Amino acid sequence: MTRKQAAHRNGPLSRGPVTEAGKALSSRNAVKHGLSGSKMFVLQNEHPQAWAELLADCVATWKPVTSMEHRAVEDIAGAKWRLRRLRFIETGLFDLEMDQQADDFAAGYDDADESIRQALAFKSLADNSRSLALLSRYETRLERAYQRAVQALKELRAQTAASGEKIEMPNEPVEAPTQPSTPANVIVLRLEKTPNEPVATEPTHDAAKSVNLDENW
Repeated sequence: MTRKQAAHRNGPLSRGPVTEAGKALSSRNAVKHGLSGSKMFVLQNEHPQAWAELLADCVATWKPVTSMEHRAVEDIAGAKWRLRRLRFIETGLFDLEMDQQADDFAAGYDDADESIRQALAFKSLADNSRSLALLSRYETRLERAYQRAVQALKELRAQTAASGEKIEMPNEPVEAPTQPSTPANVIVLRLEKTPNEPVATEPTHDAAKSVNLDENW
């Protein structure tokens, strides 16, 4: 098994860095990649460091393992970053409209609270501009992009887990089948025939008679 195959199989078992030093290093890596990729998401009047911190938070939350998972997490962070931008744009639209109405509001309303000022700004934006409607549509699109990125990450992890279900151990020794051994308390007797060994025979009746005759003499 190659190192690439082993990493692919062991990827789903990883839970990210455990020690504090490892976590700090992983966070710095996320910041580094966030700064290098900030041109895709950060406008010229936005802070790249803020984007890098958001990306680091997403990496710490989702804990990507493979490069494709890292890209999916970057898409998640990008959708959240642009959704947050919409909040600032919405605030800016209201502030801008209230500034434009400041003189008329001061002349026409005495002792009016700030909720009236906000309502007039909203009414003007809704009646005379498409800004709020476009902002709402853009927000819906980004929320869907966020959900798609999350779903893509889940599918990548499912594919990685499915491919790594069976883990093979390379170079694992295979034990040869052993022969059944003879129990220690069993004595094996081996009878071997010695070649050319004379065989003793009992004397016949005639031979015994001859011996007796010799004795009589």
